[in-house]
Amino acid sequence: MKTTFILLFALFFHSGIMSQNWEWQNPLPQGNTLNCVKFVDTNTGFAVGAYGSIIKSTDEGVSWHMQNSGIHSLTLYAIDFPDANTGFAVGDSGTILKTTDGGINWFAMPSGTSDRLCSVVFTDINTGYAVGGNGHHGTILKTTNSGLAWTSLLIDSTTYLYSICFPEANTGYAVGGSTKSYKATFIKSTNAGASWTALSCGATADLHSVCFLDVNTGYTVGNSGVIYKTLNGGFTWEKHHQPTTDVGLESVFFPDPNNGFATGHYGKIIKTTDGGVTWSEQFFYPSDNSAFFSQYQSVYFTDSNKGYFVGTNGSIFKTSNGGDLWEGPGNHTLKSLFSTYFRSNSIGYTVGSKGTILKTVDGGIQWTQLDSMTAQSLNSVFFPNENTGYAVGSYGTILKTINGGTTWITLSSGTIQYLSSVFFTSVDTGYIVGSNNTILKTTDGGTLWTNQNVSSQPHTLYSIVFTSSKTGYIVGRSGTILKTIDRGLTWDSLYSGTPYSLTSICFPNATTGYVVGSNGTILKTTDEGGHWASQTSGCSEVLNGVHFTSENIGFAVGGNSTYIINGTILKTTDGGLHWVEQPVTSNPLTSVYFPDAVTGYIVGYNGTILKVTGVVGIDESPISSKPLKIYPNPAIDELTVESSHVSRYTRFSLFDLSGRELIHRQISMPKTQIGLSNIPAGVYIIKLIEGNTFKTGKIVKE
Repeated sequence: MKTTFILLFALFFHSGIMSQNWEWQNPLPQGNTLNCVKFVDTNTGFAVGAYGSIIKSTDEGVSWHMQNSGIHSLTLYAIDFPDANTGFAVGDSGTILKTTDGGINWFAMPSGTSDRLCSVVFTDINTGYAVGGNGHHGTILKTTNSGLAWTSLLIDSTTYLYSICFPEANTGYAVGGSTKSYKATFIKSTNAGASWTALSCGATADLHSVCFLDVNTGYTVGNSGVIYKTLNGGFTWEKHHQPTTDVGLESVFFPDPNNGFATGHYGKIIKTTDGGVTWSEQFFYPSDNSAFFSQYQSVYFTDSNKGYFVGTNGSIFKTSNGGDLWEGPGNHTLKSLFSTYFRSNSIGYTVGSKGTILKTVDGGIQWTQLDSMTAQSLNSVFFPNENTGYAVGSYGTILKTINGGTTWITLSSGTIQYLSSVFFTSVDTGYIVGSNNTILKTTDGGTLWTNQNVSSQPHTLYSIVFTSSKTGYIVGRSGTILKTIDRGLTWDSLYSGTPYSLTSICFPNATTGYVVGSNGTILKTTDEGGHWASQTSGCSEVLNGVHFTSENIGFAVGGNSTYIINGTILKTTDGGLHWVEQPVTSNPLTSVYFPDAVTGYIVGYNGTILKVTGVVGIDESPISSKPLKIYPNPAIDELTVESSHVSRYTRFSLFDLSGRELIHRQISMPKTQIGLSNIPAGVYIIKLIEGNTFKTGKIVKE
């Protein structure tokens, strides 16, 4: 039977596809913290984490692929699969997601609570439990109809519950605690959750994970490195000791009675081979020696030899020999990246801490580490032509390449100041700004640099841009905006109207410019800097980068690197009258660049590299003309797009649920057939664009 799909309103994945449009290029498969990993069988596993991240492997963890959770601003803390196709994920604000097709589609279930849910377990496909809390009380939910409805169970707990375990259908255990009250919580049920009894294991610190091999033998771990074991169902406990003290543990798992593993703070991985009597530390060396700064949130083994753990920065490690060797996700960097520049939508560079320079020649599919010959942080990169490029950084560092980054030489800057930004108006003429009002200029390709004098208070200057060979702008601390109209011979101070530091400047044309800075500051000029108007960004983060693809369409990125709240991505399609946040990551973001109108890149801390393609710059408003019909839905080999108002300006794109574009086509007839024979069966997102508006909807290919 033919089903007609009419686009009348914004559908299903409207907000999801826009957030998902930013694809991770480094680290892979993604860089948000992962909080839980579990395997359905030997081959198939899932992990969940921050920003609604869900990833899946079907090859024993060799490769992982992003799934669309439909939520991009909430954190998921746990996942469980009662069978190969049916799974549940839980997280912030009472979020419960369910899949019935092995993760292809996820949909929200009503939980009846707004409390954070930290752990979930199912004893069969219908019966499951989720635990959490809100800082004032603990929460236990139960379902008996596969998540369609959840009932809150009565418990006497004033503390969070972090973990729940049911070794058999009637007997369950949950643990938690409160750091403020130094109170550990351990509760037990023997009647499928109908009632719970508080037991004491002797711990005063939070308990974060519980694992029972059967109804009697179990382990729990938590803050201050505590490890407890019971042999009688939790009535008495003995304290065990890890190799080093006071290192918090987040997860414990025993694949068999003798072998057990626990993970936690500061890259801690410990193992026992005697049922917990003694523990030894596991040694492994992740890329960039990042273990000390990592927190590993979850560990899971499919047998005594094969196991996985996950944690910060999207880290995923695997062992096939019981922890003697742990293998990471491959070649990536976790060094902070501070600037990116692209010569085309395929060839680009990014620079960062400890002399990091990365290059791509295939639009970010692969990034190659280049030898910068320096350990100084590099803060800005610019290429005036295909082969000639410059990077600047700490202690007056200036690097130059004349062969597309293959080799770099160090130029003499004549200063030890912190250099923030570099811009060239031609292959020979360039400018650099930095701390203490440093403004350097070269007219011979960097052989000689002269310092431009600025008669103002000594401030750090953060960003420089030229709109022509003569006219340039600089922004810096305390609302500093400088302008030159004589190739930098003189610089005049402009009134910004703000006391906040200004970190980045962009002019999409000669008259219109945008500046961003601390406390969410965004300024705009339409008269070459004569007047600057403040715009409402809706955030209080430091904005580190701004780039406009046209006078009206632009992006600002930022975040706080000291107290990390979130990595901010703001987008405007109306010249800054409105800015919309696109939640993607908690990593602070430092630089954004679009080599063309529809291809953009963002870089940031912890090696973050994001890319967007295909649908950038389209106003997110509904099509007001006659409905567009898409049929049949589900489709087998062919899809029809029909409307009386389509024209040669109407076009569509088809995406998979990761946001990857599969088909792009302009429509020139009232009825157009689209072949789907080369596309695998599954669920897809279709986006129809008419002028500067679009519609999105879901189709099914059978």
